[in-house]
Amino acid sequence: MKNIFKILICSLLMVSFSCQESDNTIDAVLDYETGAILRTISVDSQLLNASDPNSLFSVTIEEQDEQDGGLLQEVRVLVELRDLTTDFTTPATGEVLVQTIPASEFSTGPVGLPRTTVNLTFGDAAAALGLSLDEQNGYNPGDVFIVKLEVVLSDGRVFGASSASGI
Repeated sequence: MKNIFKILICSLLMVSFSCQESDNTIDAVLDYETGAILRTISVDSQLLNASDPNSLFSVTIEEQDEQDGGLLQEVRVLVELRDLTTDFTTPATGEVLVQTIPASEFSTGPVGLPRTTVNLTFGDAAAALGLSLDEQNGYNPGDVFIVKLEVVLSDGRVFGASSASGI
């Protein structure tokens, strides 16, 4: 009878401690969420010329997510103006959405992932920001247009420059 009580008490102690979560470092390292990336395949044109509204920013990108492109809903193209003149006369614009590229406009690339070319003209970027070539209210020579891309997944998650890793 004593042995039965000892076995019962030992088994209760084992059950109560065996369901405890681990505090090991490896568990924290392996506990991560997979997201999505936009990989630059080629930069076809990167110069936006203020004197030519049809000058083109053009890059070929490839999207990869945990379902090899199966979660892709759209890619958002955003633009921001950074004033690099010495007197900082151009008003801050923040990021402005210029266009969205739906998943249906992507084609399957050579490695089986969705691929497309993003095209943005200087005129489209300036119009989206509501700017003109004007020293008081617009942009000046030396200002820089920054183009940013965000990938939107069908489960509602959005990944862009702010959520990128360190590499």
